[in-house]
Amino acid sequence: MTLNFGQQLFPPRREIIASFDFVDVATQTGYITYYWSHANTTDNFFTTDNTYNSMLTDTKVVSNLDIGDASELATTEDIDLTFNVATNLRGLMQFDLALGAESGSSATLQCFLKMQAYHYDGSTETSISTQVTTENMHLQDGSTQGRQRYTGQMNISSQQHFKAGETLRIKVEVWLEDEGSVGRAYDVWFGHDPANRATNSDRIQGGDDSNFVAGETRSTLNVPYKIPI
Repeated sequence: MTLNFGQQLFPPRREIIASFDFVDVATQTGYITYYWSHANTTDNFFTTDNTYNSMLTDTKVVSNLDIGDASELATTEDIDLTFNVATNLRGLMQFDLALGAESGSSATLQCFLKMQAYHYDGSTETSISTQVTTENMHLQDGSTQGRQRYTGQMNISSQQHFKAGETLRIKVEVWLEDEGSVGRAYDVWFGHDPANRATNSDRIQGGDDSNFVAGETRSTLNVPYKIPI
């Protein structure tokens, strides 16, 4: 005797339907925006949640900065994005970072950033992008404190494959130049609050108020994902 269960005994799996923007399809690249977040004095990471209340700013003390025309490396920060599934990256990675600085006396301070992307497998860092040097900007001009936003692009020219558990690491170098007549010690601030709140003296850790206003404390990274079309 033949039993007729029709087609519902083992129904076919439903297909996943994905929709893409026309520009994403044309370039075969999709962007996700990440926000720099800082959980404690050493933990830098990226999140997609822009309502996340991170430590607003983080202070790095720069001592004995030489005078003259030579620029000096003030501090380096590593910011990590670890992938839960295997993924491929390729294209232009855009950044927008908030930075502030303060000296103990009036001076003219210039600053630029060097940015580079690395593939970190848990033990080895491998460069996957060009190194970008931003424009040299005046953070201070005859005052003791200043702040600025730095934007730019890092080019991942060839497809980079990341296994699950591997990390995209963004290395940020801050370079300072004191144009004054004497050497000074400086404090440097990064803005890394996804919620983009203002700073005040009881919200900052490790130093004085950097006087970022609301809308100035968020730093972002746009990551180009290869769309498998």
